[in-house]
Parts: sequence; structure tokens; C-alpha cells
Amino acid sequence: MGKRIVAVHLTGRDAGIAVAEASLRSLRIVELARAPLPPAGSHLTVAERAADLVVASLPATAVLFRMLEFPFGDRRRLDQAVGPSLEEHLPLTLDDCRSAYDIARDERPYRVLAGMVPQQQFDEQLRRLESVGLAPARLVWAPTAALSAYAAVLATRGGGAFVIHCDGDSVVVAALVGGSLHGLRVHPMCEHKRLARNVAWTIRTLETDARDVLIGGVGADELAPALAEALPAKAVSLAGAEAPPVELPETEDWTLHATALGLALSAGGESRAPTLAFSTGSESTASPSARRAELRPLAGWALAACVLAASAFAMDTVRLSRRTHALEAEADRIVGQVLPSAAGAPGRRIKLELRAAELDRRLNAGGAPSGISALGTLAALSQAVPKQVAVEFDFYLYDPPEVRVRGHGDDFEDVTKLERALEGSEAVESVEANNVRAAVSGAGVDFDITIRLATGEARS
Repeated sequence: MGKRIVAVHLTGRDAGIAVAEASLRSLRIVELARAPLPPAGSHLTVAERAADLVVASLPATAVLFRMLEFPFGDRRRLDQAVGPSLEEHLPLTLDDCRSAYDIARDERPYRVLAGMVPQQQFDEQLRRLESVGLAPARLVWAPTAALSAYAAVLATRGGGAFVIHCDGDSVVVAALVGGSLHGLRVHPMCEHKRLARNVAWTIRTLETDARDVLIGGVGADELAPALAEALPAKAVSLAGAEAPPVELPETEDWTLHATALGLALSAGGESRAPTLAFSTGSESTASPSARRAELRPLAGWALAACVLAASAFAMDTVRLSRRTHALEAEADRIVGQVLPSAAGAPGRRIKLELRAAELDRRLNAGGAPSGISALGTLAALSQAVPKQVAVEFDFYLYDPPEVRVRGHGDDFEDVTKLERALEGSEAVESVEANNVRAAVSGAGVDFDITIRLATGEARS
């Protein structure tokens, strides 16, 4: 029995609509359109009334996200671990937000794309959709929906590539290699040359050496030349020239509909990229009798699966509990030998690492640059930075002969000026940028650099 899916992507100016008919073996796009938003209170499309599933997008700016790594990949354990990990990385709490995650790399270490959206913004998007006559069952973060369409294209051509998608409100930059998401950034729209420089910086920081860069979406043909100039070592091409991921109604450029198309692909189970989907709790518009008729043949298999799953869960729980107790006892024995006060208490690993770091500093004290204290080093670094370079340091770690600083700047060029200024200081031997990326808030850039101090012999 087929299922009718209606996917809607609202931007600040218009709406993208994709209508699909999905079955167990195929997904067919029957309508693909982009139209100006109607007045509040009028229906966006009558197709929604006959839909089995309605999905819509969340704006790129509504979600704060992180790429997290875990030593395990089963979703039962990830369900418990992702939320607290997000709270450690983002200035939000689970009580005031909705969260979602998906696995970006299905091998150790498992990489997870996770995000949080404030409840207020989530409700505001639902009200906006209601004003045009839509009641979606789920909201999908727009950047991941668009990547679903591009990932399907890359699966047919093979290899990896950088993907850049412009939906008019923001620009998504991602690295897709072998079906895995290696990195993701979101930039606000700005003047093309400045945007090309920011995107070029982002591509250099993502963890892949792929040569191909695919760009699509609104204004892609105008941004492509500036990006090709900023990335002379990459092969920049328009994604619209590639064959679409599925057979489509006649359209001038499928990338203009990539987000709505990706929404339909993910709702039909055809997504090849991680997707952040937030349930609204609303029911499908299919009648209860139709749903029961669909599910009745699966009842026997579902019961058998539940029995097997319960048995496996019980066995795994007992086995893991025994293993946990054994490991806890061994850990307490080892910790008790070197740090008795930490045995049997929480945070044993952190206490051991802090103790080891303290001992290392004492043993290697002779390797620190002579005559320079932590405060003196910070003063020397501050004097080396010109006043016209607009950067702020948020984190300072003095670990001679290296110093690590994190901070915020107005632009990528400010970070380049900072590196050059520090390299010119007599107190500095070398400067290495660990990570330079656009800030999650959309204003400026965040940077993380490591500074190797010059020894007394080098300065003399």
C-alpha cells in the first residue's frame, strides 16, 4: 500500500513543496514546486488534506548543533548519552529545548550529529506553518534535509566531495565521504566575495582532502566563480548539472528544490545522510481503520521481534552488569594504589589525569622557557597583537613549552592577522591553527590556536 508524503520548506520569501508517493520498494516524486508564500490564514496546498504524512523544515538558524564522538553506536545507549553531552557543549538545557540526533559515521569512533532547538522557536515555526494551513507530523532541520538530496547524488557518482547549498536564508557547507558526514557548517548570507572567503576557510578546516566541490541552490551560479577563485586547488562545479537523485517532474534546476526534495526522501526512508528530525506529536491524517489494515499482517512478526528483543536485552543487561562490576572493582584496585583518596569516588579518571599532568609539569619544568611565567607569557602575547586586530581570548592554557588559546574574532582575516602578529614576536617559536570556523551564532568566527614558545637559547 502506497503512502502519500507532502514536504514543505518555508524560507523568508517563498515555500518549496514536494509531493511524493512512497512504497516499500520505491519513492516517486509527483509534484515539485516553489511559490511565494500565501497570506496568513490561506492554505498553502490542497494536497496536504489527502496526505498520509506531512513534514516541514526548521530554519538553519533555529538549531544549535555539534558533532559528537562516542565509543559505542547502539541507539539505546546513545539515547541516554547524547542529551547530557549536548548540554555540556551548548548554552541550552534539555528542559527548555527539543533535541534530536543521527549517526554520521557508523564505525568506531562513532560520530553523531546532534542538535537542540529552543521550545519557543519550535512552537513559533509550528504557528507559522498553521497560518498557511499545515499540521506537520515532524520538523526536519533544513540543512540536513538538503544534504539528503546531495548525498543521494554523490552515492551514484561515488567518492567524496564538499557540498555547498544556498537556500536564500543561509549557506550550508558539508563534507560527505563514502556515505559519512565528516563535517558541517552553516553560514549566514552576505556579499558574494566575503561569503566565498568564509566558505573557503571552512572547507580548509573540514576533515577531508576531497577535491570536488558541488554547489547548488539559490544564486549558486553567481557564487561559484568567486568560490573557484578562493579555492584554486579544488574543482568547483554546479550540482544542478548532475542528474537528480530520483526521477523528477520537469524542472529547470533540481537544487533549487533540494531541501523540499530531501524532506521527502528522508520521510520515505531514502535518506543517505544523517537527519535531525523533531517530532511534533501530531497524528497522521490516514484513517485509523486504514492504519490497522496496514499493521495487521505485521502483528505476528512484531510480537516475535518483541520477545526476541526482550530476551536479548535481559541477557545483555545481566552480562554487562557483571562486566561493569568487575571493571569497577579492578579500577578501584588500581586507583587505590596510586591515589587512595580517589578510590570508590566519582571522577576517578579526571583526578588521575590532573595528578599525572601535575607530575609531568614538575618533571619537565626544565623544558619551560626560562624566566617566563604564565602571566608574563600572556602579557607578551597580548603586546604582540596589534590593537586594530579585533579578537578576544576566551580560553588560555599555559603548558610550556606550548600555550593554547581559544577565542572569537570578527572575521577569518582577523585570525590570519593574529597568527602573523604572534609569529613576529620574539617569545614565540611557531603558531599552529587547530580550528577556525564560523561561530554558531552566525556573528564572526571562533578560533583555536596552539603557540609554541621560544626557549631561552632560541631567543638569544
